[in-house]
Amino acid sequence: MKWLNKLGRLGLIATAATVFVPGIAHGGNHTPLERLDMMANEIVFQDLMKRSELFAQVVGGNRIAGKPECRVAGNISVLFGPGASEHEKYRVMQEVMKAGGLQGMYQVGGRWTQTATNASTGSAGDPITVTWSIVPDGVTIPNAGLGSGPNNINAQMNGQFGGTLWITKIDEAFIRWGQLSGVTYVQVTDDGASLHNSPGRNTAPIRGDVRISMFQMSNGNVIAYNFFPNNGDMVLNRSFLSSFGNSTNNYRFLRNTVAHEHGHGLGFDHVDPTNGTKLMEAFLNTNFDHAQSDDIQAIQFNYGDPFENNDTAGTRTNLGTVSNNQTVNNLSTDKRTDVDWYRVLVPAGKTLSITITPEGGVYQQGPQGGSTTTRNANAIHQLRVTAFLADGTTQLGSTTASAAGQIATLSNVVPPLTNELFIRVDAVAGTLNDIQLYRMTFNLAPLTEAYVPQSLTINTGVQTGGNVGSLANSDDDRLLVREAPPLALGLPSIRWSVTSFGRANAPINTVTVRVEASTSAAPAASVQQRLLLWNWNTNQYEAVDTRSATASDSTYDVLISSNAGRFMNAATGELRARMEWYDPGTLFSFGWISRTDQLRWTIVYQ
Repeated sequence: MKWLNKLGRLGLIATAATVFVPGIAHGGNHTPLERLDMMANEIVFQDLMKRSELFAQVVGGNRIAGKPECRVAGNISVLFGPGASEHEKYRVMQEVMKAGGLQGMYQVGGRWTQTATNASTGSAGDPITVTWSIVPDGVTIPNAGLGSGPNNINAQMNGQFGGTLWITKIDEAFIRWGQLSGVTYVQVTDDGASLHNSPGRNTAPIRGDVRISMFQMSNGNVIAYNFFPNNGDMVLNRSFLSSFGNSTNNYRFLRNTVAHEHGHGLGFDHVDPTNGTKLMEAFLNTNFDHAQSDDIQAIQFNYGDPFENNDTAGTRTNLGTVSNNQTVNNLSTDKRTDVDWYRVLVPAGKTLSITITPEGGVYQQGPQGGSTTTRNANAIHQLRVTAFLADGTTQLGSTTASAAGQIATLSNVVPPLTNELFIRVDAVAGTLNDIQLYRMTFNLAPLTEAYVPQSLTINTGVQTGGNVGSLANSDDDRLLVREAPPLALGLPSIRWSVTSFGRANAPINTVTVRVEASTSAAPAASVQQRLLLWNWNTNQYEAVDTRSATASDSTYDVLISSNAGRFMNAATGELRARMEWYDPGTLFSFGWISRTDQLRWTIVYQ
């Protein structure tokens, strides 16, 4: 009976067809097996006639042996003496939860502290890896109050399913838990070691942390039972073989049975009320598929969301290139101190708006057999979203929800030319040791952006003042170029070129070039002033505007709306422009100059 001391806590499922007598005392001169049998009868049930299947929890291990029991609420543990009743423990833990701001939380007990993969699993909210395996037929299933016998899951389920499809369906139950949390599941072989005192191993002899078996239990109304961490063993009852093989809703009876029982194996207790809204209620419910909001909160509180650990810029989650109206679901700050970092690439030529919407719902919740309270899971934390450059330090914008439960939207963030952004989601206020589910939505909008010259080349004429920086703003800091004799008849007396860079690979809607210039030539109107842009399709300059020069600064915009993308190098984003002034040979002045205060591109991307 050495295995008896390894039981820990035990979760059990029974049908409503059998009436169990609650209230059996744990003291007295009973053997451990007798106490196990009594515990099997101590089933808490509610709304008995409303359900076809009843989940019932049995607490074993240290409690059965008459030893003190430790229970956990958030980060508070309470050690009860051996004489404490279940009602007393529920009452005390409710008070502890209230004092810690945890009233009406999902019913989370302990968590895995060690698995075959993780020598230490860290603290609540940290991700873990759990292995699982199917126990070979013939391995003895010890008596946990429901009889004992050889495991026959492979023969029975293969016969019922006509093959190994049942393993795929069990795997789907684990896969879904993994999709919702920071738990990574890996199926491994099983060496057939004794149940239930052989921990998982990932080196030979290999076996899972969670080991699944089946036999004919002595009580035909029990569907399955499961141990609590650090033991994840699950035993199915052969009496329900045909129900497990029912293909309705993709074998939902089997998948929800496994999902519920493994919920105990993750450290979750039953939750009231039994109104068909939560997987971890004491009734097996096949009206929905797998975990619901309360269950998701439980697993993410214990093991983090699917992207943990992304608590720093260095361990950020890479979401890749985002799309308009893209939503990432099932995220959470599993404590108020939790921080989530993400990296995104914004499509070229777009601004990014980030919306953080708290989720969870408003519902009644409480421990099995205890009182329930209203839980507003939407309003646990006051969330904040901040955008950074890829250095994780330089902020591009930040916004905080007005209160817990309110949406936080950071609008129209302009990414750098690399289109790379880091996003941080955290909480600035709210219940410290509780979880806030949220979803993150991305919205894109066309970007309008201005570019100033970055390099300057004087082709004809002599630069007498200013520089490339003089062209950035309308501030009377001008680029001055004196005329020079043209190299040939018909060529300009002044010519200079500038380059800049926009966003590579970004579809363009319109290009507008603004010029502010004047000349000292007299009469100024006799001088022709021309703007040319480099056409990357024809690989030559294309004149887009010609007009008479002016004696004082004049500002004009040249708009290109048709095939505007020809004026930017799609691969590099390079832009080129050229300004020219022509001497008609009839001027009254010599050595005249051109004065340019501004030249800039404004590009509206698609």
